[in-house]
Amino acid sequence: MNKLILGAAALFLLSACGQEPAPEAPAEIEAPALTSGVITENMDLSVKPGDDFFSYVNGAWVAATEIPSDRSDYGTFG
Repeated sequence: MNKLILGAAALFLLSACGQEPAPEAPAEIEAPALTSGVITENMDLSVKPGDDFFSYVNGAWVAATEIPSDRSDYGTFG
């Protein structure tokens, strides 16, 4: 008799425990702006990448940048 009451009480407790419904997602999720980090203004798109990759990637920068007269090179690590 005690097992029957204990079993019924356990079933009652389990049936009373339910999960809350998951909150609904917002209708529109705004995606963050993605950037590649490549500065396309420095690229020379008139050169084919398979012919001369350095000029393709850096051509506009090389054409627009003047090495100072007191230096032998100019760049990031100078």
